[in-house]
Amino acid sequence: MQELRQTIIDRVTKTWNIIDPTKKNGEKFAASINSMNDEQFIDFMEGFVNNPKQHLYLELEAFDNEPTYEMIEKAADDLGKYVTLYDYLAIPHISEDPDKPEYTVHKVFNGPINMRRVQQLVNKKNHIPTDINTRNPKTGQVTGESKAARVSDMEQFALICHGTTEILKEMFGPKSGDPVMKEEMAHQIATTGSASMANMENSPLNKVALNTANVILLGAGLETDMVTKGGILPRTLKNQYDEAKKLDRSKT
Repeated sequence: MQELRQTIIDRVTKTWNIIDPTKKNGEKFAASINSMNDEQFIDFMEGFVNNPKQHLYLELEAFDNEPTYEMIEKAADDLGKYVTLYDYLAIPHISEDPDKPEYTVHKVFNGPINMRRVQQLVNKKNHIPTDINTRNPKTGQVTGESKAARVSDMEQFALICHGTTEILKEMFGPKSGDPVMKEEMAHQIATTGSASMANMENSPLNKVALNTANVILLGAGLETDMVTKGGILPRTLKNQYDEAKKLDRSKT
């Protein structure tokens, strides 16, 4: 029994010490196993083997013993045939014969992906916020009492992955940093009871956040065509246009 116990300790601590250079987890696991008598050890191992939800948890601390991907690869190589980080992926949903599916050309990473609903978007974005008037004057982003209508990076990525382009246009247009579209939407709703972005002026010149980023990039000496081309600010173009309208073309 002691030999089996030591074999398990050596196997676990060897792998953990690769991922955790501080060796704190390995030492803690070894101390825990050594503190058990034979009956407790058998109960622990039987419970671990027979319960698929039972795991050995590695405790990590940010900036102290954070593992790198290279460490994980090294640990997987040390475990050999028991762990496969990369494998070919079957894609039956796009195959002519699902029973004989197509496979990816190259091996892909094989590991669990934690997927869950974006609860903030479900619970708040759809029905709770009705006021989008309180905004940051620099970016046009909703803030304060209207902050519940804000779309975070994670929610933005989720909407992009689902291909919901019209929702994105609304979230980052009339409901965000485009005051012109916002007023047009409010006017359409007040006069007709509904609104369509197809009937609104969708110009980059009206996007507050986009223009703010554009000015910052140009100020840093980086060329951008997010709003205008040639490194010219919209304000400069407007001034040139206004001056051109004043010209007396009858003398030319």
